[in-house]
Amino acid sequence: MIAKSSDSPVFLCGADMNPQAIQSRPELCDSRFLMTGAIPASWAEKTGLPSSLHGVDVWGIVLRVSLDAACGESVTVRLRDGGEETAALLTSPATIGNLVDVLAEARYWELPVSHRDRLEASVNH
Repeated sequence: MIAKSSDSPVFLCGADMNPQAIQSRPELCDSRFLMTGAIPASWAEKTGLPSSLHGVDVWGIVLRVSLDAACGESVTVRLRDGGEETAALLTSPATIGNLVDVLAEARYWELPVSHRDRLEASVNH
């Protein structure tokens, strides 16, 4: 676990990426968007994604937050521009949402088409 301090990166995926959900969380309401990115497939189960989506990278967003109290497991995020960022994983099985919500947020944040296609196939399965 890593303790967050000022200007710390966090990683969100699924329904957690919904802008209203972000604004409703006191620890995230002053966050700043950094970039979209992916964490390794080995983290899929910890986020709560269904087993049909295990084995592929988990796409989401990285935010910068100013807080001292939030904690999360440290994960390396491969940013869309090719860089890397170590962030606290804040999405969990309790907050990931259903597949329809996950797909809606993937579309909203314009995550890679291949990722959106896999989500859509899972929704329509």
